Amino acid sequence: MPPMKVGQKRVVEVSDVGHAGDGVARYRNYVLFIPGAAAGDEAEIEITEVGRSHGRARIVDLVRRSPERTDPRCVYYGSCGGCQLQHLSYEAELRYKRLWVQQAASRIGGVQDGVVEPVLSVGSPYNYRERSRFAVQSGFDGNTRIGFRERRGNRVVGISECDIQVSRNNRILERIRQWMLRDGQGLLSDGDQLMIRSAQEDAILIHITDDSGGIGTESAQHLLAQNPELTGVVQQTGERTVTLAGRDQLTFCFNGLEIVASALAFTQVNRTGAEILYQQVIEGAEFVEDDVVIELFSGVGVLTLQMASHVDSVFSVDLDPAAVRNARCNAARNDMANTTHYQGDAAEGLRELIASGCSPAVLVMDPPRAGCSPELLNEVANLDVRRIMYVSCDFGTWARDVRHLVGGGWKMHRVVPVDMFPQTANVEIVSVLDPEGG
Repeated sequence: MPPMKVGQKRVVEVSDVGHAGDGVARYRNYVLFIPGAAAGDEAEIEITEVGRSHGRARIVDLVRRSPERTDPRCVYYGSCGGCQLQHLSYEAELRYKRLWVQQAASRIGGVQDGVVEPVLSVGSPYNYRERSRFAVQSGFDGNTRIGFRERRGNRVVGISECDIQVSRNNRILERIRQWMLRDGQGLLSDGDQLMIRSAQEDAILIHITDDSGGIGTESAQHLLAQNPELTGVVQQTGERTVTLAGRDQLTFCFNGLEIVASALAFTQVNRTGAEILYQQVIEGAEFVEDDVVIELFSGVGVLTLQMASHVDSVFSVDLDPAAVRNARCNAARNDMANTTHYQGDAAEGLRELIASGCSPAVLVMDPPRAGCSPELLNEVANLDVRRIMYVSCDFGTWARDVRHLVGGGWKMHRVVPVDMFPQTANVEIVSVLDPEGG
């Protein structure tokens, strides 16, 4: 029986910060998760949810501030669900992220202690995101809000700027918000999403909707004319993508390479961080000149081309046809003739490459947040390669997959967390696995 009810107030001491960014306290051995709390805080709290094993609470008043605490920079922090850690000093944030990866590695992944290195910072913890997806919702006043959903709810918190976005995206967001108030009412529907993607000289607005109407060509052209930093407007309705105005792709330089990415193809949101991330992959793989590499979940080929200059050849596989077309184009633009790009499922593509006689020395894979399928993990565990490089943006699914590989005869050699997403509870991971006994 929980020792308290919703609405009751208590004074508690916060002892930890959990992997979702909530402070952790205990009242009569009952665990409470408290958003915005820091370890070392003493706080008066109000109970908001009660479950059998744990509850949730909100801070009513801080009795004593933790030395780990700092004042959030964002005016929307606490209501908007986009960030979870702005109330912590950046040093504390990096320390907790390492701890969360260590806990996932040992408790879920079955990995020995001592392999998780300190988290690499990638520069400024603000104004780093080049891509964000904003939710759209009608308000009680009849106006449409653009912003992020509450952390535990469906209400959209309307915002005029986001402190972790690059400045250009914020300027575009504000112009779009003003356009909606002035001319755009009725063109966006509840449940629609607006994505802003930028890269050096290009910036694209993508309207994602289930409505067959949407923004339309005339409004898109008007938006483009009123936004000098916007270079294209694209609309996605279900599986159909239409360019309404301007360009439908981004062009940018990455470590000396010229890269093209279509509007919806995956690229890393933090370009400075991606340079550090990919360098960790290359260093961790310890390539030699005659290595053959297979890369799964390769996207538009940015890492593919980075690796190609260090090895004999790279064979990449990705499910997204547009991304594969981009990857082939990028290889040609950069005169990388030692890369081959396949479109298809990762497990199937890997099987076909091995069956065709490809003998890789190193496998590199960077799956989406959901991680790898059991079918793919079985294929990977049975590979005869010198090293596996597993890159992940979710330490929970990463640890689950690592457990499968460790059980299949692989040993974790090194784990390097990279802070690609400051102010949030997410962290990128570069992990190095070698054959057991190798």
